[in-house]
Amino acid sequence: MNDHIRFYAVKSRIPRKKVIIQLFLLISLIPSSFVYALEIKTEKLKIISGKIKFTSTAPKLEFYGIGKEIEGEIDLKTKTVSFKLRLNSFRTGMKLRDEHMRENYLETSKFPEALFTGKIISFDQKTGEARAEGELLLHGVTKTNFQIKGILETIDNRFRLKAEFPVLLKDFQIEIPRLVFLELNNEIKIEADLELEGIK
Repeated sequence: MNDHIRFYAVKSRIPRKKVIIQLFLLISLIPSSFVYALEIKTEKLKIISGKIKFTSTAPKLEFYGIGKEIEGEIDLKTKTVSFKLRLNSFRTGMKLRDEHMRENYLETSKFPEALFTGKIISFDQKTGEARAEGELLLHGVTKTNFQIKGILETIDNRFRLKAEFPVLLKDFQIEIPRLVFLELNNEIKIEADLELEGIK
């Protein structure tokens, strides 16, 4: 009696034509968003909700804040963009820090809003990658040629725009006192996550 275990290769009996049909059916099940370009049937997109997150990473402290009072729209016909954020809506998780931020740095009693207005300079319909250039108004100072890069995608008949870009406090005359120099970075990371819908 042979105690050795033998392995046999079983030749597939599935016809080649049937395999091709099965592959075609499998491809047809892939969501259209992965196959076709981003389709936008409206001329304007309006922000209906979202948040702006800032993060400061300094040698002695890292903290972030989130603001949710945002409004604005994207006009795809004229390729113009306009976003506005109420700075008093920022929350960092510490009431005292929020007060210092509003009173000593952003001075929201004088400059209650941040505003970006610009033009779309590039848009890839296949990937949703977009780039806009324009003016950012913050702390009473306007910085020109300011660029924002983001990705636009469709979600349940609506749109989602995610963007990330740096803001330098010195560009907007926001001074960092020596006492907190190691706790607040001049370069602030901004992350936007916005939900938009088409309007006529």
